Amino acid sequence: MTNSACNTSGTNECCSSGGLDVLDKMPEGMLLRLRKLIEKEYEYFVLTGSDPGEEGGCCPSDDVGAANALVDAGILDAWQKPMPEGGCTLTVYSFHGEMDTSGAQPAYALNREFRMEVLDYMKHSRVPPPETTDACSGAR
Repeated sequence: MTNSACNTSGTNECCSSGGLDVLDKMPEGMLLRLRKLIEKEYEYFVLTGSDPGEEGGCCPSDDVGAANALVDAGILDAWQKPMPEGGCTLTVYSFHGEMDTSGAQPAYALNREFRMEVLDYMKHSRVPPPETTDACSGAR
C-alpha cells in the first residue's frame, strides 16, 4: 500500500509545489507525531485500525484516516502487515520514498531533505512545537 500517485519521478516535487498544505488540515496529534518522527529520526510509526472512510473496516480510527490523507497527498507511504482473519489492521507509515517494501519486511532509508521540508512547513504554519508552554508566563 505505497502511494506514488502524487509523484512518479521519485522526487518530492508534488509536495514541494504545494501538497504540504494538507498538513494545515491535520489534527494536532498527527502533527506532533510527524514532528517526533522527524526530530527523533524514527523511521516509521505504526497505527492499528481502519480508515473511518472505508466501508466494512474494523476498528475505525481517526488517526488512520489522517495518516491515509497524508499518504494520498504523497507525504507518507504506508505498508499493511498481513493479519489473521478477524484481526485489526496494522499499518506502518513512513515519509514518502523512505520505505522499501520489496522484501518480506519493509526496509528504511531516511530522506532528511524531505523531512526538513515538512518540518520547515510545520514551523511556519499553525503547527505548535511539541514543547509545553506555561499558559500564564509563556515560559517553557
